Amino acid sequence: MRNPASSSPATRHRGTRAPRRPRQHALELATGPELQALLDHFAACFAIRIAFFTPTGEPLQIGLRQPNCEFCQYLRQELKLEPRCRAQDREQFAAAAAAGTLTAYTCHAGLREAIQAVRLGDGTLAGFIMIGQFRVDGDTYSESLRTITRHRPAARRELDRWFASVPALSAVRLPHLLALFSLLVDTVSARRLVQLRGDLLLNRIEQLIQEKLDRPLPLAEAARAVGRSPSTVSHLFTQRLGTSFKRAVLDAKMAAAEQLLRTVPGLTVTEAAARVGYANPFHFSRIFHKLKGQPPSALKHR
Repeated sequence: MRNPASSSPATRHRGTRAPRRPRQHALELATGPELQALLDHFAACFAIRIAFFTPTGEPLQIGLRQPNCEFCQYLRQELKLEPRCRAQDREQFAAAAAAGTLTAYTCHAGLREAIQAVRLGDGTLAGFIMIGQFRVDGDTYSESLRTITRHRPAARRELDRWFASVPALSAVRLPHLLALFSLLVDTVSARRLVQLRGDLLLNRIEQLIQEKLDRPLPLAEAARAVGRSPSTVSHLFTQRLGTSFKRAVLDAKMAAAEQLLRTVPGLTVTEAAARVGYANPFHFSRIFHKLKGQPPSALKHR
């Protein structure tokens, strides 16, 4: 560990299932790249750290990759207050989730932070966005830190030094900063959730396709299962995947059959066809050859 007196503290299925699209974390789904770009600009303008956390409080992404401020790093590394900082984070995450609005507070060390819970359209907690650390003109670090460093003049000087380096706002600007941050999160999240609802619906239908690979799945049946009209489901596949519902089902069946033939020793083409809903192996082979460019028996021979 570097000496903070001379430099900043050291910074820190089953076999029939077809390949699925990469899963995104719920907070990433709820926010999207548009919010990330806005918050990066926000962080650059105000020199305040923006951090994304999962519902369990684990760091997910940090705006502009900013580390904790030097004051916080000094507390965690040199004064060994990491457990206390983490415990307070957990308490404030719980408070923000319960409040449902932006929660601003002063941490145990005397710095200002604010947390906003982000929820999906159905109310599910997607995660948290935190801003901080910063201070307001006239703030001082906490009395508990003064007690800890009472007989350590060198540590007291370091506290003074790093606290003075924390970004400072005037008391007049603070409410505007918090209101702007909250408005950005709410506005862009609301816009993103409109798109997210379509993504979640698509995921439900894709899961249904995987569950019913061994039999036909008409568009009307899939639409009923998710409580939407056939035209809505058809439009969703065309808009999001650039393909029809019927072709998506067909591709899923052929991908599952290909995986079976490649990985299950001794499996016949007839057995693979039956597992993806084709009673006629010759009909299955023609479709497979057309879509995959080779007969299914070629995979079996390999």
